[in-house]
Amino acid sequence: MDNNVFINKNSFTITSTEENVFICDKNIANTIAELNKKGYQTNSSCEGHIKFGWQEINNCDLSLLNKAKNDPRFIVLKVNKDSFDYLTPNMLTSIYISFIKDYKFPNLPLGFSLDNDNNQIIRKTINYYDNNHKKTHQELEAEKEKYLNELYKWAKNLPNIANHKPEKTKPQQFCEEVRNLAQKYNLPFFIVTKGASATSNNGCEAVKNARDNHIKWENDHGFDPNEDWNQ
Repeated sequence: MDNNVFINKNSFTITSTEENVFICDKNIANTIAELNKKGYQTNSSCEGHIKFGWQEINNCDLSLLNKAKNDPRFIVLKVNKDSFDYLTPNMLTSIYISFIKDYKFPNLPLGFSLDNDNNQIIRKTINYYDNNHKKTHQELEAEKEKYLNELYKWAKNLPNIANHKPEKTKPQQFCEEVRNLAQKYNLPFFIVTKGASATSNNGCEAVKNARDNHIKWENDHGFDPNEDWNQ
């Protein structure tokens, strides 16, 4: 656990207690704690791990064979009828954070970008090579530290949305006015319009029947009947 820390799932503070926690890479933990405290919920993250070594790639397209033979970073192991296998050194690592949803951030940390196929992941790739020059371990660690600092600085400057209540939509405002009117006259009601619904009942069968039918419709169409936009 020397390279990992525990973060409490409720307070999002770094802790030594192993109860009700999730594990996080040590050098990105302060950033992850800060983001979650501010309401930006994360799924997973990685601080980037620099590991020199080799990996075997199989069934590579034959059209790339000559390129592989002429590149000192590749070792061709076997040429097959329609493909070839080769060894290549580890070429890169990445710092990334995966969020539970697309928060549509107004900006991203310096050097980071959204994954092409997933707007819920921000990433900074650190290449082991600069053209054909292999970076030293010290150079890579310095580069990693630079971008981890940029990531933390970005997290510190994000607005806090943990207790932010979004402005009510027009359908929600309409339903709220009906709710207030019903309270004024002490009457049960159920109302639904495009984008919102509201109800309050004290035993009226007609209101209950209308709401029960709407619950069935919501369930059939993938909506959450228990969602309370008035919270």
